[in-house]
Amino acid sequence: MREILLDDAIQLAAEGICGLFGCGVLGPEALSARQRCVDTRVMSSATGGGTVVLDARTCWQQLAGEEVGRLAVSVRQHPDIFPVNYTVDDQTIVFRTAEGTKLFALFVDSAVAFEVDGYDAESGTAWSVVIKGHAAEIPMQDLLDDLAFPLFPWTVTPKPRFVRVVPDEITGRRFHVVPHGPDAIG
Repeated sequence: MREILLDDAIQLAAEGICGLFGCGVLGPEALSARQRCVDTRVMSSATGGGTVVLDARTCWQQLAGEEVGRLAVSVRQHPDIFPVNYTVDDQTIVFRTAEGTKLFALFVDSAVAFEVDGYDAESGTAWSVVIKGHAAEIPMQDLLDDLAFPLFPWTVTPKPRFVRVVPDEITGRRFHVVPHGPDAIG
C-alpha cells in the first residue's frame, strides 16, 4: 500500500494525470489501463485520519453487494439524479426503467455518473464508489426475456427497458466516520 499525502496529490495534478492513465483512450480500454495503474492508496489528512482509495476490483465487489444506486444524468442542461435498483453484469451496471426522463436523457446525452455508497455502523466505516461512463438501452433482441438479468422493479410501475452503464472510469473510497453529537465530546 502506498501513501499519498496532500503534497503528492498536488504534484500529481501538476504533472498531469494523463501521464498516469493514458489520456485520449476512452471506454473499456481506458478503464483497463486505469485498473492496471491504480493500486490501493491511503490519503492522509492533517488530522491523522485516513481515506483508503479503493482499487477497481474492490469497487466492483462493493457494487456487487448492493442493490440501489444513484444515476446522474443531464436533463435539459441541468443535472438530475435518480435512485435505481441495479445489478452488476461483467463490469457494467444494468438497470431497468420505463419511458420517461431517464431514458430521454440517455438518448440526448449518454454521458452519466453512477454512485453507490454504504455504511457499517458497527465498524464506523463508510464507502463510496463512483462510475463515470456512458449508458445505452440494451436492444430487445439481446434480451431473451425479462429473466436475462436477475433484476426486478421495486415499484408496481412496469419497467420494460434495460439500460447498461459502461464505465470509462471507476473510483472508490473507504473511510472511518468521525463521531459527532453530544456523545462524541470527550
